Amino acid sequence: MRRCPSPDPRRRALASAALLLALAAASGCASLDVRAVRLGPSLAPLPASARVVVRRAPVSLPGAREVALLEATVYDGESGVPDALEALRARARAAGADTVVLLRLDRASGFVRLVASALRTAP
Repeated sequence: MRRCPSPDPRRRALASAALLLALAAASGCASLDVRAVRLGPSLAPLPASARVVVRRAPVSLPGAREVALLEATVYDGESGVPDALEALRARARAAGADTVVLLRLDRASGFVRLVASALRTAP
């Protein structure tokens, strides 16, 4: 009788990680990734209680200053857009912006991505 070699521990760990990832995706767990690129000199962050307005492009806001470009991606989430919008508001506040202008929204199987510009409209 021929014996099969025991599985490599690295392969076993990789298989376990893949199984956990598949289970998390099947259970509806979502992950959120938010990125920001500051443009120009940094502004002081706004307080957590500050209101951040969300608008759709195109908008005309005379005197507004673009302070950051933002991107939020939600993977495997049912409530992707509201979560992504709240994450964009928080990141805009941290950059010193009081307005988020949505430039693009992409939806595909398994993810939602929002691309936006963060603006400071108040002096």
